[in-house]
Amino acid sequence: MGINDWKNLSHILPQHEKAQHHIESMHKLCELSLRLKNQTTLDAQNQRLLESEKQHWRRVPECLLSIVEYLSTNNLPFRGSVEKLFQPKNGNFVGLVQLLGKFDTLMNERLRRVTENEIHDHYLGPRIQNELIMLMSDKVRDKIVSLVTLAKYFAVILDCTPDIRTDVVSSEICRH
Repeated sequence: MGINDWKNLSHILPQHEKAQHHIESMHKLCELSLRLKNQTTLDAQNQRLLESEKQHWRRVPECLLSIVEYLSTNNLPFRGSVEKLFQPKNGNFVGLVQLLGKFDTLMNERLRRVTENEIHDHYLGPRIQNELIMLMSDKVRDKIVSLVTLAKYFAVILDCTPDIRTDVVSSEICRH
């Protein structure tokens, strides 16, 4: 729109303020101001949803790493003969995920998303299990190397044994 008759602005302005489109615009402005103040705009809601998703995706690997740590600390097998959720003989790793899903809201939400096909990469298969084991073993090895490096004296014992497939399995022992 706009005004070209600046001399008669004092007469035009009251008419403009009483016009329906001005009243609607002012109402929308007040509503927007209130939403911005209360953080109920779509941007704020989307930001909260995004933050919630980020937290979910950060906590899931932490939980899975804790399961890997528990199973390896107790020298328990990870996989069973079945790799699917909620199937008998699906192994300790998937079984613990299911068990945690009963009590932990994070894992419950994770399992719900997987079973309802909201997500297809559920990170519960053997590949991710192996990757988590490798990540943790790298951290343990790095910690041992740093401890041995700091030690004044240390000894290394190396033993190799063929397994059933004639592959050589080696074990290293460091005393410090």
